[in-house]
Amino acid sequence: MEVGEAGRGNGDAVVAGVRGAAAVVAAHGMGQQVPFETLDTLLAGFGEAARGPIARTVIVGGERLHRLEAVLTLPDGSSREVHFYEAYWAPITEGQVGIRDVIGFLWRSGLSGIRHGLKPFRRSIFNAVVEFPVPARTALQFAATLAAFTAAALLYAVLVRELAMRASLGSPLLWEAPAWLLALLGALWVRGVLVQYVGDVAVYVQPQVLDRFAEMRQRIKDTVQKTTRAVYCEPYEDVILVGHSLGSVVLYDVLNSLLVDQALGIAGAPEVAGRTRLLLTFGSPLDKTAFIFGTVGRRSLARDALAASLQPLVTNREVRPPWINLYSPWDLISGPLDYYDLPDRSNPHPAANVRDPGATTPLLAHVEYWRGSLLFATILDHLGGRPASAR
Repeated sequence: MEVGEAGRGNGDAVVAGVRGAAAVVAAHGMGQQVPFETLDTLLAGFGEAARGPIARTVIVGGERLHRLEAVLTLPDGSSREVHFYEAYWAPITEGQVGIRDVIGFLWRSGLSGIRHGLKPFRRSIFNAVVEFPVPARTALQFAATLAAFTAAALLYAVLVRELAMRASLGSPLLWEAPAWLLALLGALWVRGVLVQYVGDVAVYVQPQVLDRFAEMRQRIKDTVQKTTRAVYCEPYEDVILVGHSLGSVVLYDVLNSLLVDQALGIAGAPEVAGRTRLLLTFGSPLDKTAFIFGTVGRRSLARDALAASLQPLVTNREVRPPWINLYSPWDLISGPLDYYDLPDRSNPHPAANVRDPGATTPLLAHVEYWRGSLLFATILDHLGGRPASAR
């Protein structure tokens, strides 16, 4: 049901129907707070390959959603109507995370990474506990990262304390005041970046920790699942799931949850496995979170097996869709995905790790996937039915 529309056209009109069209569900990453920004960036990346788009507010799967409709020109020259949906969860974490939460998360993560980096990584996958070799440099990398964050936190604390002390003693010298002010502004900027970006990760990726964020984690997952499930309830022939950064972690959890519902035969559960054309992750910390928080200890084999039972993507060989993961060695948050497949990658549809040549700026590489062409070319390839190994 359509309840409103607006659009800008530069080609053929977009058909309003669902049947025969494809759907793309995009989950944004951390620190992206503006509604519809993800959809706008996604559509803009297709350039001249996209005709339209038209924006609509619709009732989909019993939910009121917003979408963009466009006709995309595929690599073989054909055209296809595509509906783009945004799974928007940013307001849930806004203002809920403090610098102490971030520092605590980084400290626990660093210590866990050092401890686990000294021994093989064991993980329950495809109904077996599999041992993955861990490079010797892993523990050193975590130790260096932890030392850097600790030094930054101490520097921030010293700057704030020193400035407060000098202010209490009277007006500082003129040349001292600007210097201390600039130093404090720099420290506040670093604090804001940590809270806004790392804070979202601190909230969501610690399901093994019972803390005040437990309810917030569930709200994030429920919000993304509501949109994704509604899309699957419509008769789309093909659905592509696109997740950036932390959005890839949330989307991974949501897809697993929907697959569990389908397997259990829950009333109203949509068909998911046969209609998911592609799971596309980029800038994804999935491997890092699995390594830091998912190590199987001697007394946690049963708990890890139970957790794996909620993840058909790593237990059921029949339901995993084609999975492509874009990464950059210059992106400190993401990396190749190695812990979601058997070591010999003999399971169906192993995650295809593709290095993005357009993400090359240190630190900023995490958001440069949106500016390159590989992300959009990958989506176009799979809308046309080309196999995952074609590129």
